[in-house]
Formats: sequence, C-alpha cells, structure tokens
Amino acid sequence: KTRHYFTHFNPAERADAARGAQLANLVDLVGAMVVCKLLELLGFDAQKVKTFLDKNENFRKRLMMNRWTDQ
Repeated sequence: KTRHYFTHFNPAERADAARGAQLANLVDLVGAMVVCKLLELLGFDAQKVKTFLDKNENFRKRLMMNRWTDQ
C-alpha cells in the first residue's frame, strides 16, 4: 500500500501508507534485499552473504536503527 500511495497519491490509501520511521525502516529493508541479491548475482553463496551481513557493523546498525520505532 505504501508504494501504491506514493506512486499514485490516492488520498484513500494515505492512512495505510508507511511514514516517518516506518518508511525509513522499509527503505533500509529493501536496500538490504538489493544488496543480498546483488551479492548473490555476483556469485556469493548464501553463507558468505550472511557472514558479510553479520560482520558489517554499519549495515546492521542501519537495519536495527528504525526497526523498533513505530513513528
């Protein structure tokens, strides 16, 4: 609903669209998925991708920063 609201600006969907920290969290999660897919396409297996994500402090902080904030 969030993508649809921000793409088509339908006022009826505004209440269901993520905003603020929720939207920032979604952006970070989509970014994480893109990085994981890119690493997979470059030939890294799932275990190496997991190891990379586990060791990357900045990446983990970005994903966790907004995770528990509802506003």
